[in-house]
Amino acid sequence: MSTKFIYKALMECQNEKHLTALYLGDDFESYNAGYIEAVTENDVLFRARRQDGILEGWIAVPIEAINKIEMGTSDLKAVEVYGQSLNEIYEETFFKGDTPKRKHSIMEIVSDYLLHSGEVTTIELLCGEEYLNGIVVEDDLFGLKLEVYTDEGSSDGVAWIKKEDITGIRFGGKSEKIIKNFMTSEGK
Repeated sequence: MSTKFIYKALMECQNEKHLTALYLGDDFESYNAGYIEAVTENDVLFRARRQDGILEGWIAVPIEAINKIEMGTSDLKAVEVYGQSLNEIYEETFFKGDTPKRKHSIMEIVSDYLLHSGEVTTIELLCGEEYLNGIVVEDDLFGLKLEVYTDEGSSDGVAWIKKEDITGIRFGGKSEKIIKNFMTSEGK
């Protein structure tokens, strides 16, 4: 699918401010739901919402990884209703009105933010099911160096990841906060 076509569709979803489903990679069965916060020619940042209505953190994704987009489906409307019943109201939060321009790279902005904030992140890799949790300790033009942590917050070495192999960067979500809490309780 043309990235221009995807870019236009994402811009429409962002303008509508409705919950949107993004299908990534070769997976046409499951989706990531969220509210589009920013779109550039190359990538998108959205605030995730789980199927039980809970707002999660943010996910930055390259546009080329998106294979299908949906908005306004009965499933998505039900998720929004669940969220409203939990008083989980979405408001744009990451860029606070100062969104990147079309030629900017959201993935670069996010990786730079993570390098300086020390937040726990989940890096999703090309192979689909593969991901790493950790803290970005180096951000190079071509890759990231990550202090890796298990889901239980234990140190699990260091990884160098080529940026071209990254299909998603998640941060600020429940799983990242749980890992950070485990790390804090162990004095890291």
